[in-house]
Amino acid sequence: MRALVRVILGVSLGFGAVAWGQGTAPAGHSLLHRDEVDVTVYTAPEGQSLNLKTGKGDAVAVISDSVSWTPATEMDSEGDSEPGEPLFLEQGSKRLFYSSEGERMAFSVYLIELKHHWVLQMNYCENPKKCIRRLKTGQRTVGMSKAYFSNGDVGAARYQLSKGGTFAANYSTPKNPCDVVLVTLGPVTTEVNGETLELKAGEAHLFTQPASIVFRADRDNTMWVAVRIPPQ
Repeated sequence: MRALVRVILGVSLGFGAVAWGQGTAPAGHSLLHRDEVDVTVYTAPEGQSLNLKTGKGDAVAVISDSVSWTPATEMDSEGDSEPGEPLFLEQGSKRLFYSSEGERMAFSVYLIELKHHWVLQMNYCENPKKCIRRLKTGQRTVGMSKAYFSNGDVGAARYQLSKGGTFAANYSTPKNPCDVVLVTLGPVTTEVNGETLELKAGEAHLFTQPASIVFRADRDNTMWVAVRIPPQ
C-alpha cells in the first residue's frame, strides 16, 4: 500500500523557515531562482517529518506522494490529496508534512514561492466534470489534466501523460498574458517557440509568456504540475 504523507495546517509568522520535527532546519535544494519566483525542493528521509513555513508572499507546494491533511481548527474538515497535487499556501502559513502509514517512506516537497500576496479569493475546482479533462491525440486518449485552483492571476493544474503521448497546452494570450512555472514529477520533453528541452523528474522551469507548450512523454509515463503566474 502506498504510504500517505499527512499535513497539519497552522499559522506562522516565519519567513521561509524550515525545520525537521524537533531538529535543526535542513537546507533545501534550489531548483529555480528568478525575480518573481523561487522553487526549492525539500526531501524528508524515511520516517522523518518536514515543517515548512511560508514567507511574506504566497506559495504553492507540490508533494511527490499521496497526501492526507489534518486541519488546524475544528471548523475545518479533513481530506486526502493525490500524488502531485498542488497546495496553495497563503503568506505566513505553515504545513507539517510526515509519512503516516505503511513504511513511513521518504518524500519530497517542491515549494514554489511566488514573492507576492494576492488579496483576490482563491477559487478551488470541486466539480470533476469541470476540473478533469482527457488529453487526446486525434481520437486516442493519451492522458489527463486536473485543475485545482485559480483566482484569475494564479492557477495550478496537474498533468499526466502516457508513454508515447503528445499534448499541446495553450497559456499566454495578448489579452491574458502569463508566465508558467513547471515542476516535473517524471521525465518530459517540452517544445516552446522551436526550442526543445529534455526535462528529468524533479526539475523546475520558468516559461516566459508561452503561447503554447508542447509536451511529449518519449521515455515513460509522466506527470508534471504547471502553475500560471502574472508576467513580470
